[in-house]
Amino acid sequence: MNNKEAVREEEQRRETDEKLSELSSENAETFKQVYESHVSRPEFKEHPRMKEIFRVKLADVFADAERRGIVLKPEERAIDSNRDKPNGNDRER
Repeated sequence: MNNKEAVREEEQRRETDEKLSELSSENAETFKQVYESHVSRPEFKEHPRMKEIFRVKLADVFADAERRGIVLKPEERAIDSNRDKPNGNDRER
């Protein structure tokens, strides 16, 4: 990674942190639960840069919901079962 990329990633991380700091406590907690349940999957461990990309996109979803006054709630079953789902590479074509 060159210096320009590193600077851009740091700027993006700060922008995402700012978005997350503006979330209600309910949305912040849900964000944390959803994020952590997904990044524990093998594909995120195999491709660490995906974590930050996913974090940015997920933060955008939560920031948009926050602007609209929506409180997002995960289904516990969905978060827990996500850990056991096969990733996209396991699907038959």
